[in-house]
Amino acid sequence: MFLLNFTFKFGKGIFSIPLAYMSDFSMLKSSITVGEYIIVLGMMHLFATIAVTSMVFMLSLLLKSNVLTMIISSGIVLIPCLAVMEIPSFRMVQAFQNNNWKSATIIIFSLCVILILISIIVVTFKFNNIKRRKVYA
Repeated sequence: MFLLNFTFKFGKGIFSIPLAYMSDFSMLKSSITVGEYIIVLGMMHLFATIAVTSMVFMLSLLLKSNVLTMIISSGIVLIPCLAVMEIPSFRMVQAFQNNNWKSATIIIFSLCVILILISIIVVTFKFNNIKRRKVYA
């Protein structure tokens, strides 16, 4: 909804303007545009969501207890997220302002891919080792 209001107010050409023209990103030395910035942040949020979801699914298969899965996954995901929210220099906007956005993006994408791969391997291994019950007719 925000992007629709933004587009209606400023027009579609606003997405091709360099991000450095915004006051928050005036120190930015790269030529990333507003549209590319929105796409990069959207992709990072998508990958992080998939990584966290796959990790929680993996934990639920391993632990076989909903309550224990919620407690452990909140400890693994929620507590670090709350800690990072308190450190303003660790936010993605700050990475863009300090011209560290390329390395931060690569690190976050790599971490998400590693978490997704670990989850897929564990889930696949877990499902392949399930003994099938005999059906007696």
